Amino acid sequence: MDPTAGISSRSDANPDHSHQQPSPPPISGLAEPAVGPDPRPQNPGEQRPSQNRRLTRRRRGSRLGFPDFYGEAERHEFLWEKKERLKYITNQLDKKGFDWGVFLVAASGFLTDSYLLFVTNTVIPSIIYVYMYDKPREAADFEFWINVLTLMGSIVGQVLFGLLADLLGRTSLYGWELIIVILSTLGFAFTSRGVTSTSTTGLVAPSLDLKTSFYCWRFIQGVGIGAEYPLSSVLTAEWASVGQRARMLAALFAMQPLGQLFAALAGLSAVSIIDTEYQLADKIRGKGSNYGDYSRAVVDRVWRNIVLFGLIPSIIALIFRFYLTDPGRYTLEVQEDIDRAVEDTDRQISRNWYWPWKKVWPWRTNSATPSQDVELQQPQRRNQGTGATADTSSSDPPRPLDPKQSFSDLWNYLIKERNITLLFGTCATWFLLDVAFYGLGISSPHMLAVVWANKQAPSVEGGELEPWNPDPTHPKDTIVDVLRSNSKELILTSALGALLGSIGLIICIDWFRRKRFLQWSFLVLSGFLLATALSMRYNFATGRWRVTFAFYMICQILFNFGPNTLTFIIPAEIFPTRYRCLFHGLSAASGKLGSVVVRIALHSLIKRDNTPDEFNNRAKKLMWVMIFFAFTIMSGFLVTKIFIPDVQDSIGRGKDRRLVSKTLEVLAPGLSGPGMERQSLGLRWFKDHWPTWLRHTRRRDSQRAGPPSDASPEQIQPTRSSFESHSTDGPTNRGHRLGPGSASQIST
Repeated sequence: MDPTAGISSRSDANPDHSHQQPSPPPISGLAEPAVGPDPRPQNPGEQRPSQNRRLTRRRRGSRLGFPDFYGEAERHEFLWEKKERLKYITNQLDKKGFDWGVFLVAASGFLTDSYLLFVTNTVIPSIIYVYMYDKPREAADFEFWINVLTLMGSIVGQVLFGLLADLLGRTSLYGWELIIVILSTLGFAFTSRGVTSTSTTGLVAPSLDLKTSFYCWRFIQGVGIGAEYPLSSVLTAEWASVGQRARMLAALFAMQPLGQLFAALAGLSAVSIIDTEYQLADKIRGKGSNYGDYSRAVVDRVWRNIVLFGLIPSIIALIFRFYLTDPGRYTLEVQEDIDRAVEDTDRQISRNWYWPWKKVWPWRTNSATPSQDVELQQPQRRNQGTGATADTSSSDPPRPLDPKQSFSDLWNYLIKERNITLLFGTCATWFLLDVAFYGLGISSPHMLAVVWANKQAPSVEGGELEPWNPDPTHPKDTIVDVLRSNSKELILTSALGALLGSIGLIICIDWFRRKRFLQWSFLVLSGFLLATALSMRYNFATGRWRVTFAFYMICQILFNFGPNTLTFIIPAEIFPTRYRCLFHGLSAASGKLGSVVVRIALHSLIKRDNTPDEFNNRAKKLMWVMIFFAFTIMSGFLVTKIFIPDVQDSIGRGKDRRLVSKTLEVLAPGLSGPGMERQSLGLRWFKDHWPTWLRHTRRRDSQRAGPPSDASPEQIQPTRSSFESHSTDGPTNRGHRLGPGSASQIST
């Protein structure tokens, strides 16, 4: 098979017919040019355009009101060449399979952001122990604002970088978000009170406000964390082959639970090191007091090292991101540089990411054969000859100009073509998911203390517990014991469960229809959240606490096995290239908005008074919170069914029995694209289903009312013709005929 068939012009398809390239319409008042032989060679191999000529769209303006014939001809030639090169780029990517180079570059940054996002579950108790150990109310407000400002910064980063990535290019910003994360992490880790001075009254006044510094650095860090979502997901989707796109995106999102696991492991390792090297727990017990300058200095060193540990994958990812170029799809469709799109694709595919020396790594493969290289360096042009050398596609009507990024085009895509339905679907599902996910995932030590409680909290002297200890059932634990137990509970309950769910979805993501799997996973997850709420209510502080633990861990597995991963994947697939980053960023920002709303609600609902009575009543409050989460997640079933499209082919399966994903080019037009006419989404869903539901409701009401007293049984029994008339007037039963016995089934 000729490897260059994907880009070569179609010749000798109809050798008995000649086709000419469509000429511009004649202009009244001007003489038509004489028709003569085509000045260009008939054989495409006789003459090729120069390599130095860049194939980009050039729009020449008309002069003196006359049409620009050369500009129109060049536009048609550009569109034809663009179509052929897009075939070549997608064909090359499909032959590549799972692109480990792109995946490792994107995954390293996503791993870092996940680590820094969830590291607060490990380091906040340490910060409170060092700086706010005697201020419980201030400690609760500090924890609230740290989490909320991080999420708000993520919203800004997701929207801002999503917009700029569509306007300026994917890789022009890829790396800047890591620079923001690195600088803000350094600032957060080295935050201090500044210089203190003694006033005349004997009070010590620090020169810096510690909490304000923490808040500022954490907000900036959130901007970098949020920017990673649209950039990494869209780059992975556009560089992936159609067969491996879903698996690459699922593997990329698996970095979130992996980063959460690394954050907990880093905290556990740091605590073990300081306990072994400094014997901190023994010295605190020997002193009889939890506080002292020595213990606070050691713990202060611990949390700073845990935060700084997250810079290692950031620096590695930053180095490799300089070698990643814009995807060929973006360069071709948005920037409209045909030659650079092909060159970048070939360079990316032929790059050996595993080892730089071919002699040392003999398995290096080059996806482009020498014949392909020659064809790409000297691309074929459109023939205008006759007979066997004619281009059979030249008789097709000229394609319109591809839409450019503009407010009018955005309005046309969202409103006139009704694709705002798809954007609402991705935003709403992500919002509903993150209300529950971040309601449980951020500040999780307080939630896990209720899950792991096997007894009632005992009364203590003074009635108040230390604000850094989220578990009042063990009031005599030292700071070392608290940090160790927090890390173990995070690993066993949240991180491992979420990681198992991600691995399971990576394995079987192509065996299920993603839309259907998303909506049913919403429903199943809501059921387990209800079960967890009831178990928390009746098994709290008893010997049956392991039942609650089991239900909670199953919920963490189902989060990543279903909606948490799929709401990340689908926005990277269904939108056009020119707005893909922006819409993915808006969808992710909607999720973070839901997390901010739920954090504010929980902070006002559940007071963080560290008293035994408050802790014993917390299980009842959390039961109602989880019931609310369950119904919120349940509503995602209906939103997915109405507003999320199917991203996989509906006809058959592949050779390996897996469902075949649609290409990004097929999904890009949205509701006006091919295959969407079969899907009932948005207002069309209501139009198709509401009359049918109303008709059945009226029929059931009439049957319940009973027949009139003077009606005979023959008049009561419906006829087949009446049901056939009902089956044809509803939009959901087009073309369906009722067989024998259908009337009795419907009436039932």
